[in-house]
Amino acid sequence: MELVHTHPWPTERGQAIEIQSELAKLIEILPNYDDINYIASVDTTYGKDADIIFASAVLFSFPEIEELEKRSFYSKVTFPYNPGMFYFREGAAMIKALEKIEQQPDLIIVH
Repeated sequence: MELVHTHPWPTERGQAIEIQSELAKLIEILPNYDDINYIASVDTTYGKDADIIFASAVLFSFPEIEELEKRSFYSKVTFPYNPGMFYFREGAAMIKALEKIEQQPDLIIVH
């Protein structure tokens, strides 16, 4: 699966706020559609001292909900805990796990 990544990964809150403001302008709310065949779900967890992040992505068929692929990725945490900015703390690991999925999903569920 190929994902488009258009910004650097910040290490400071101020940089993240600027990037988040720019990304917010790109959001499009689209109507639901019925042609969903593959759903990916992605989530993260942290190691004992919260210095390592683990991301897992699972691809399911739809509507059968059969597991088709399971991928993971882990790395050092590079962005501090900031409410409302989890994308910058967890997003890079989630994207790396999703990029390992071979089948392009029609829908991605992010916890």
